[in-house]
Amino acid sequence: MAHAEDRQVARRKSLKRARLIREGSGGIGIECLVVDINSRGARLRFGAPVAAGPEVQLLFIPEHVTASAWVVWQNGSEIGVEFTRPLPWLRNLDMSNPVSRHPREKPAGR
Repeated sequence: MAHAEDRQVARRKSLKRARLIREGSGGIGIECLVVDINSRGARLRFGAPVAAGPEVQLLFIPEHVTASAWVVWQNGSEIGVEFTRPLPWLRNLDMSNPVSRHPREKPAGR
């Protein structure tokens, strides 16, 4: 997901708000802006650099929908996430047909 040419589905620009909830934080979240998104992943922008663990939960506002994701890259105040499962309610944002692939397996030891 780090490079556009590596993506199987293009992302669309977005101005959605979300809250990143780090694993083990007891539900305390950090507000962010969803810069671009598709059913498989998103780029998130924060007001300052954020230390995110390998797994996070996103709460989309105002939809009040949560999604589990892996952090796949981080650069200053932006991070890229891959959803653990494609999000059906975002499939209409997919600009091309996804290529068949196996879902990413959870890394050992987590």
